[in-house]
Amino acid sequence: MSRLEIGDIAPNFSFAGPHDKTIELENLTGKILVIFFVRSLFWRQCRTRTSEFGRTLDKFRAEDAEILIVVPEKREKALKYASSMGFSGFVVPDAEKKIYHRYGLDTSFMGAMQKSEVFVIDASGELAFAQGHGSPLRLPKVTEVLDVVKSLHEKGSSKNN
Repeated sequence: MSRLEIGDIAPNFSFAGPHDKTIELENLTGKILVIFFVRSLFWRQCRTRTSEFGRTLDKFRAEDAEILIVVPEKREKALKYASSMGFSGFVVPDAEKKIYHRYGLDTSFMGAMQKSEVFVIDASGELAFAQGHGSPLRLPKVTEVLDVVKSLHEKGSSKNN
């Protein structure tokens, strides 16, 4: 898959939510979604961002946003990683890397690791922000992502008034 562009409709995928209930991404339309694709469980920048997203989850939810982290591991390992980082939002295991591929994040570093990226999907399901470009060194700060979410929430609120 080629790289997604701002304004593209976010590719749908499903994942096991709380109580193993299957959730479709498209069923979350109406909320702003932050999707963080983790490069590796051991990459320091990814661990830092996962922890920061965990500490600020309430701030995102106050803006009617949900955070999903996509982890290139099987469910048990992905959940253990998220828990160890203090992240209690949606965890999406992707050991087969199908979701990474749908979002144009094929492997990097000689095929050994996935690329990392942060996407923000607006309430209508369109890609509004993307940053990372395969390098964890280019991952946006969580405060930058929150600013994007706040601006989208304000724009959505003004449309509804």
